[in-house]
Amino acid sequence: KHYMQSSAQKTRAINMFKSIFAKVDVIVTPTTACLPKRIDPSALPYGEMDESNILMTMWFVYLANLCGLPAISVNAGYSENGLPVGVMLTAPWWREDMLFSAATHLKTEQV
Repeated sequence: KHYMQSSAQKTRAINMFKSIFAKVDVIVTPTTACLPKRIDPSALPYGEMDESNILMTMWFVYLANLCGLPAISVNAGYSENGLPVGVMLTAPWWREDMLFSAATHLKTEQV
């Protein structure tokens, strides 16, 4: 039952992207849905688990991964704390050429 529901959800997401890519060449989103945080030095030896941060970090990445879409993150500047902030570009299936071209343009022009 759960497999069938998951498969149907994936099919809906793929169809949604097909519809979007009929209208646009590349989807541009923030890489993450939150600004980066500094790593607490006490977390360095063993790491840390912050589920809400993981959810916000993966917010825009999940659907591209689920649907097998090529995506790339490009540095778009820095937060007030001096940490990198990215923009994620997602292209249609098998259009890595378009993805790399858009990413190169973004970095070259500093749009």
